[in-house]
Amino acid sequence: MTALLTFLLILFGGIALYFSFCILIQQRYLETIAEGQIGKFRQTTNLWKQIRNWRGSYEFSGLCSQRKVILEYFYHWRKAWDMQTDAAPDERLEIRFPVIQKFWLRMIFDPDHETQKEAVLLDNPELDSLYMIHSNQPEAAREFLSSQAALQDLRRLPYSFDRMEIHQGWGKAEFYFPARRKFDRMHLEIAVEALARLFSEYEAHSKLVIIATLSPDTHCPYCRELFAESNAQIRKCVQCGAEVHESCWKENRQCTTWGCQSTIASELDV
Repeated sequence: MTALLTFLLILFGGIALYFSFCILIQQRYLETIAEGQIGKFRQTTNLWKQIRNWRGSYEFSGLCSQRKVILEYFYHWRKAWDMQTDAAPDERLEIRFPVIQKFWLRMIFDPDHETQKEAVLLDNPELDSLYMIHSNQPEAAREFLSSQAALQDLRRLPYSFDRMEIHQGWGKAEFYFPARRKFDRMHLEIAVEALARLFSEYEAHSKLVIIATLSPDTHCPYCRELFAESNAQIRKCVQCGAEVHESCWKENRQCTTWGCQSTIASELDV
């Protein structure tokens, strides 16, 4: 009996050590490409949960161009026996910056996409062919992405991001399968600098344009949740009339309309 227990302890202990080693290899990827950056690393989920769920992520937070930046590397094995000391079968790198949000924007890399009625078109053959673009303020999105500064920042990226979104006070870009695509330290430095400039330009450019005329929307322009599905208090911008969840207004600290700099809102009469 003692021999059996010893055998089982060695067996399961060895399996746990192997899985732990596989996870450490994934985390080592982020440490390698972020080497030299000033900031902190942390595990977002504990080791046993990662082994049990076959997925996890590793995070780095620091500064770039005087802006807070968070890098998070996600990894996922389809089955427990897929765990290996190479890159996980499913992996992605997310680079995100906090922003003062002026409108929701999403760009998805899809060169084979068909034009959608609600999609934003920039009259730029290169970007229109590569990305599906959606926004709750199409004219604002078109003006921002068509600016010379934004176009230059997008062209500086070493790889096209697979998804970029400005949502709930964060600007983030996702790169799928970075380790397998040899996305290294140099690529990361270029991407982070370009994105920092892009989101800084987003915030600065919003101060220079005329307030857009808003059409009624059933979604909160900040979090994109339906107003009807929430009992939360709604606030109305005293300057442009935009309606936003009270909690979203407080989180963003000002109106979400492109060009509106109002920090004052009133309760909506219902």
